[in-house]
Amino acid sequence: MGKDPFVMYLGDNLLKNGIRAIPKMMVDKKADCVISLMPVAEPQRYGIAELSEDGKKVLRCVEKPNKPKSNLAVIGVYAFNHTFFEEFKVVPHNVQGWWKDTGKSECVLGVNNPTLDGGRDLRQ
Repeated sequence: MGKDPFVMYLGDNLLKNGIRAIPKMMVDKKADCVISLMPVAEPQRYGIAELSEDGKKVLRCVEKPNKPKSNLAVIGVYAFNHTFFEEFKVVPHNVQGWWKDTGKSECVLGVNNPTLDGGRDLRQ
């Protein structure tokens, strides 16, 4: 990849507002990595981010914690720059709109019609 930044977007996720804000945030914050987050009702079902007290840095991510320290799910859209593989600074991006994990067939079917209808009726 050389010196180029890149986005890793897991294929089982849909974001209503797309991903343009994510690489832009990386540039604006001069971050080495941006991890996209979304509040969820059942955080023990997801990988959860733990943030610094000021909410500006990701301290760690815990997969399906029994006692989650936040409700911010890591949703599988990341931006990295070339230094990521050496040493990195990670900042959170809180997604606006809706997010749906489509990793199961019933989830794909559940988002099909609302997505074709502009996503108005789709809720987490």
